[in-house]
Amino acid sequence: MLASAVAIAALGGVAIWLLSDDDEGGGDDAPVAAPAAETVDPIPDLPRRWTKAVNPAGGFAIGVPPGWSEGREGAKTTLRSPGGSVVVAITADRSDEALEQDLDAYALGIAERLEPAAEQRPLRPLPESGDPDYETAGALVIDAGSSEGGAKRLDVIVVRRRGLAAYPLLIASDAAVKPAELNPLAARLVRSLRGRPSG
Repeated sequence: MLASAVAIAALGGVAIWLLSDDDEGGGDDAPVAAPAAETVDPIPDLPRRWTKAVNPAGGFAIGVPPGWSEGREGAKTTLRSPGGSVVVAITADRSDEALEQDLDAYALGIAERLEPAAEQRPLRPLPESGDPDYETAGALVIDAGSSEGGAKRLDVIVVRRRGLAAYPLLIASDAAVKPAELNPLAARLVRSLRGRPSG
């Protein structure tokens, strides 16, 4: 159950960081190129019994494993495994930083903001999106929220639809969840994530 608390706290932190200060201006009156128009990118075929979660405010859709619960609060979607040992929080970021920064640095920056005292490293193996219009990067945080003992894991995976939006996925898992179980799940979630216009 600790994973639930970690993911909720992490989601709140990253959502505040990602969704605030988007409109800070530097006083530059130079004309800005209009962003590319987003379109609905359909979710690829999902495994049997998976369902689809659509977040219109965030502008994304993602597959939901069988038996998992889905919650939505504005532009944020949270998926929970039965029993809560794995919690996945997804949001969207369309800021200049999200679109232009090196994606590895962006993912590690999110991890640092969420768990500054924890051990962090690039995530390997890194789930791939399976679509050339999407790129991925990730950071692994060990001992995330481990006050009750036992190493907890937080995967920060960023899927970026080139030139349009970045979608940070925060996957918090209890120590009992083995990488052999978690890694294929993370890969399937990343492959199912697709963008669409927000609003």
